[in-house]
Formats: sequence, structure tokens, C-alpha cells
Amino acid sequence: MSYALVQQIIGSAALIASLFIALVGFPMQIRKNYKMKNCQGLARSLVISCSISYTLWMLHGFLKGDWFLVIAQGAGGLLCYTLLFQMWWYREGK
Repeated sequence: MSYALVQQIIGSAALIASLFIALVGFPMQIRKNYKMKNCQGLARSLVISCSISYTLWMLHGFLKGDWFLVIAQGAGGLLCYTLLFQMWWYREGK
């Protein structure tokens, strides 16, 4: 198996995993938070680090002209920022 083929397979797997997290995992968490009207048990540091990571990867893809990366990471970033908003909205003692 050639190096280019392995690289393409790994890249495709990473893209699929990222889309799965962004399109399945985050929406389920957002829905749960909405129903419960709190974000109990969700680590703020995790959501912040994910938001930063998704944003930087999206910008990297944009600068390289890689629209698949921009779309996948942009969706994840948008949903992470939605979680951050929920954490602010449902905070205790507001």
C-alpha cells in the first residue's frame, strides 16, 4: 500500500470522525442541555478547548483552500459555541 493511499484513508477517516462528533455528539448534548435547562456535568474547559481547536482548524482549512476541512471544522465550531452559549445561559445564580 502506498504512502499516498494510507494518507488519503487516514484523512477520510478523520473527516468522517469529525463530522460524526459535530453532527451527532454535539447536537445530542445541546438537546439534553435544552431539555434539562442546565449543563451540569459538562466541563467548561473541554468545551472551550474544543471551540478553540475547531476554530483554528477551520481557519487553517480556509487559508489552505481545503473546503472539506472548513465545512467539517466549521460545523463543530458552531456547535461548540452553541454549547458555550448554553453554559452561559443556564449558569447558576444568573
